[in-house]
Amino acid sequence: MKNKSSNSKKNFQFNVYVIITVLAALLLYIVLRADIISITHDEALSYRIINGDDVLRNSINHHVVNTFLMKLGSSVLGDCEGPLRTSAIVGFLLYAFFVFTVLRNERNLIILFSGISLLILSQYLLDFFSLARGYGFSLGAGFSGLILILRSHTAKNASDFFKNVIPGMLLIFLAVLSNYIYLNLFIISGIIVFTDLLILLRKGTIKPDKKLIISALFILVAGISGIIFITDILLDLKSRNELVMGGNLGFIEDTIGTLILESCYYAKYSISFRNIVLAIVLISSSVVTIYVIFKRRNNILTRLTAIIILLVLAAIVQHYILGTPFAQSRTALMFIPQYGLWIYLFIKEISFEKSKRTILIISVCSTLIFTIPLTIHFFTRASLKYSKEWWYDANDREVINLINEKCKTDKKMKVSANWLFGPSFSYYRTSLGHTCYDVIPGTEIDTTADFIYCFKKDIDSPLVTGKYFTIKSFEDTETILLQKSR
Repeated sequence: MKNKSSNSKKNFQFNVYVIITVLAALLLYIVLRADIISITHDEALSYRIINGDDVLRNSINHHVVNTFLMKLGSSVLGDCEGPLRTSAIVGFLLYAFFVFTVLRNERNLIILFSGISLLILSQYLLDFFSLARGYGFSLGAGFSGLILILRSHTAKNASDFFKNVIPGMLLIFLAVLSNYIYLNLFIISGIIVFTDLLILLRKGTIKPDKKLIISALFILVAGISGIIFITDILLDLKSRNELVMGGNLGFIEDTIGTLILESCYYAKYSISFRNIVLAIVLISSSVVTIYVIFKRRNNILTRLTAIIILLVLAAIVQHYILGTPFAQSRTALMFIPQYGLWIYLFIKEISFEKSKRTILIISVCSTLIFTIPLTIHFFTRASLKYSKEWWYDANDREVINLINEKCKTDKKMKVSANWLFGPSFSYYRTSLGHTCYDVIPGTEIDTTADFIYCFKKDIDSPLVTGKYFTIKSFEDTETILLQKSR
């Protein structure tokens, strides 16, 4: 009996070391990406915001928390890519810590690997922990807040309850300030919190007193004020037609479908393969939902199921009543960790206190369906150069350095680029202190410029053969850098 207990403790310690090692390796990977990957189009727009562009500050590109942390990183460490991406790295630290708290008690190594693959081995998800956009921080803050809210029902007293609820709601609100799609999660979490409070009061677990009433009123008033504040911003953005990213086909096609497509991450999987993945997502979601309904347990899995169902229903209702488009791609990112957590908790619950044969079957199925495919896909897609949404910016830093090397005359030269590259070129010119050229603003290629950088398909053959010669052609982004012939 003593040997069995000792072996169990050793297995537990080994599993903890596995989690820490994986998370540490991913942190290193993310920091390297943040330092190496060229600044992207949208990040360059955020850079303009922290340098006083009031027009962009009032646009959808302004993510409040991201802008603040970006400014802080710039002030303390300078304008290099890494410091500007502070908000995303902070987001990963939050995300990693709460992933650790979820997985640290897992004693089955095979199921642990399923949890790791479901929660953190999505290259598309990890992309945003290395970019100065609001998505990385919102993923970390939103997931952290969600975990705290899910635990609130286990409170043994009022202090224990608010210890989870207050930081949980605050973290989710910070996620809202980084990505407005989290507003629905904030509202639903508030409903869950007050439902929990009523249940705990009814059970007598929490006794009504002055301190409890003040705390509950504070959360209620602060929450409603936050909702009104964000709603005013959204209405203003909608009036200026800036809330246009999304689809109108339906939640399955627009939200789940685009997340699967983006998660393929350049891999040329067939449509049939993507349909199989979609079927796995829909079938597994249905199985978990039916299981939860029949079991009727008041646990974290049940509560997460309720939150996910309410989030989906909210998206559908908002679309048909308010005309809000369904979230797509990066605007729907929050569903990736929620789905991963959902499936992991389900696997964990059905394997708990089952026979060895049942656990073996569950372990094999989860390994074949999730662990192996997700792990192989991650290692074949991992990169220190590309980001999925802004693949075209992969060579921007190299291009701008080539242009600077070619500027050998006293005359200031002009650079014209496809509109997608303009913001990042302006960023590099400012941050690197280049003074020998100007970036020509505008959406069209200027054929009077000394240098042109654009997609190969944008160049007319007479322009290439007559006035310009090629400095370098980039096959991965299908772009070309040209210099005017002398």
